[in-house]
Amino acid sequence: MIASDSNGLLRNGMRRLLRNQWFVALAIFVTAIVVRWEFHLWNPHPTGFFIYHGSPISDGSSYTFKAINIAKGYGIPPTQQPAIRPFYSIVLACIYTWTGFSLGAVSALNIVIGGATAALIYLCGALVFNRLCAFGAALYFAIDPTQLIQTPQAGTEPLGLLFFVGSVYAALLAFKNRQAGMFFLSGLLIGLSNLTRTLTVFTLPFYIALILLVGWRERTPKAAGIRALLMLFGFFCVMLPWLIRQERLYGIVSLSDNIGEAIYAATSPLYKQWTPAVRKDADAAGIPNTVGDRYRYFIDRAVENVKTNPSFYLRNVGSALWEYANTFGPGSRAKWYANLFSSAAQGQRVFLFYLLAFTFLVWLLRRDRPFAPSNLLFLLISIGLVALYQILPPWATFVPVLSGVVFTWRAGRRMPNLILAGTLLAAVLGSAVFANPVLFRAILMTDWLFVLYFLAAVWFPAETLSRRLAGAPEQAGAAGTEEDETSSFQNALSLLSRRSCLLLVIVTVGFFLVSGARLIALSVSQRGEKGKTQSSPGWSFGRGLTTPQKVSILQRLQRPPFSILPEDYWQFPIYQGGKDLPKSGDYIVEIEGFYYDHYVPPGETLPYPKLGPKPYARTVVRLSRFEFFFAEEIPASFADRPLVFIGVVVPQEVEDPEQALRPLVRGLAIVPLGRNGRPDFAHAVCAPPACEFTR
Repeated sequence: MIASDSNGLLRNGMRRLLRNQWFVALAIFVTAIVVRWEFHLWNPHPTGFFIYHGSPISDGSSYTFKAINIAKGYGIPPTQQPAIRPFYSIVLACIYTWTGFSLGAVSALNIVIGGATAALIYLCGALVFNRLCAFGAALYFAIDPTQLIQTPQAGTEPLGLLFFVGSVYAALLAFKNRQAGMFFLSGLLIGLSNLTRTLTVFTLPFYIALILLVGWRERTPKAAGIRALLMLFGFFCVMLPWLIRQERLYGIVSLSDNIGEAIYAATSPLYKQWTPAVRKDADAAGIPNTVGDRYRYFIDRAVENVKTNPSFYLRNVGSALWEYANTFGPGSRAKWYANLFSSAAQGQRVFLFYLLAFTFLVWLLRRDRPFAPSNLLFLLISIGLVALYQILPPWATFVPVLSGVVFTWRAGRRMPNLILAGTLLAAVLGSAVFANPVLFRAILMTDWLFVLYFLAAVWFPAETLSRRLAGAPEQAGAAGTEEDETSSFQNALSLLSRRSCLLLVIVTVGFFLVSGARLIALSVSQRGEKGKTQSSPGWSFGRGLTTPQKVSILQRLQRPPFSILPEDYWQFPIYQGGKDLPKSGDYIVEIEGFYYDHYVPPGETLPYPKLGPKPYARTVVRLSRFEFFFAEEIPASFADRPLVFIGVVVPQEVEDPEQALRPLVRGLAIVPLGRNGRPDFAHAVCAPPACEFTR
């Protein structure tokens, strides 16, 4: 689509720059970083879909807590999902080993990850489609609200996506150049992706089968076997140590122990999809609450379910595949992702305006003059296709994606298209087997593939039809690109950009290798010290507070300058712990700590459960057994230190059995502990006296 145009120096210069692959990759890397940095500055408080099911920051708290413990040499704490894919926490620990706990470090990591992912998306798109399609998809990834909202969050998806896109790029290069190292690298990155976010593991058997098929067709079975072994070797280089740990500690061979619950729910006609309620079945069966016993129970029950009613599971997976195939569209996103905090529906609205704007850019940069007949036809057909795809019903959202696959195949790049289309199908299947078709985290991993094929479904047929209708000679293929510039300036710019990209990769890999060595040294130094694996952040609480100490703290809060409790009230119903849950009205006085909280601005609320908006700000802290809501902000200096949390249990505002085990506590005061281990009331923070939190 890009050609020289002597009538416009600006257009000519832009086309030359867009033909310079490594310069564009570097520019996209920088653009994505800048956009995410601006987003971080305007949205300093973590928010988004990770506040779901009434659990503020949800998995983010677990990943962060594990990272802190690993950075301090304590390893993965046994109370924080110890058998779930660990690599994000390990990467975060590599940063924490230098900086200590820092929410800014989470954002900085995700900002760099986002930039690298955008650059890799461009490189993948350039190999399969053309450089304008690649540029369009990568630039949209840089501004997509669905992805931007992940910037401040301690979640596995951004890093898992980086490794996933990297594995696809390595696979495309491996099949193109038959380089043994690229087959190994692709397998290695697939392993890292699934140690971070287990959704793309089915791409490995697909690539292996494709390698053997190509070898059979080319009559080189020995070379194909070596390439397949190299890819498997790369995968198991990173996966085998984790699987050995899983087997030795828990007696399971699994990437993640929550796979057991997920597959059991998917095979059960009662649950159909994962829900924490499945754990009640294990409780009723008397299964010990250990990783190995629970995993084996759920897997055995899943096998029984499939044997008893195989048609149900097949229908469930088929339904998930169908809904997933139709997930990339305004109608489906508005239907399945109505939660405004997810930004999924907002992302589709942004995509529509972006697609129209970028189509105008493509129109200006085409070979012919902007108002030449073929160019005008291209613009009109492109806009018509965009409008057509936008009005498709939710059940037909798959049409543009399938059209993109077909038109890319017709354009001539069949092997790269086969690799990418198969990758998309394998990634979709990786989520559908658990009957989670609309899982927000899953679309974060695959939207870049949907975008690439959507762009191809618009521009490729528009290119072909416009030239046929205008009687202009067709190009070799809509996916074709013109020859690279051979001028000395372009060569120098390309060389400089490529070396800059290589330098960034070397520096990044070197940093994490040094940090990894530092983590190993810290772990070895802690090995001889017993009892160092923490069940609470960074410090030991001993046996906690005694009942007289709890009463003394409450009485202190009755007197000035606090006066947040009635002075004539002496019989406080204090929750003493144990297996029984606290009742509404019980007072909570517990020593705990936090690293990660969630700020709710005035007038806003959490998406689930639906808490009514308040005229004052609130902060939510997830404690070991409670959700602690506190009026106004909690001082940042309170993170990573022992605190006395004082509050009263309130009823759930939304009836939900999944929340029954997570009581809501209305915060009254937070008192830090001094160096002598006693409450430091001089630095305590209390809910405002006029606030309903104290009434």
